Amino acid sequence: MQSIPLRIIDDEFYLLGEVDLYSSIQIGILWSGIEELKLQINHYLQLAGKLLKGTIILP
Repeated sequence: MQSIPLRIIDDEFYLLGEVDLYSSIQIGILWSGIEELKLQINHYLQLAGKLLKGTIILP
């Protein structure tokens, strides 16, 4: 099964990069929004350092 590419955007809506090499993604959803996001990715990947709290991830 092929992974859906995830776009990483900062708080000013600049595209930081795109990640498509991840092991799994789990999204916990509440009525008021997203509760948590678990993304398993190799920390040696070039864009792994861009996945910080406050960045926006879009499919």
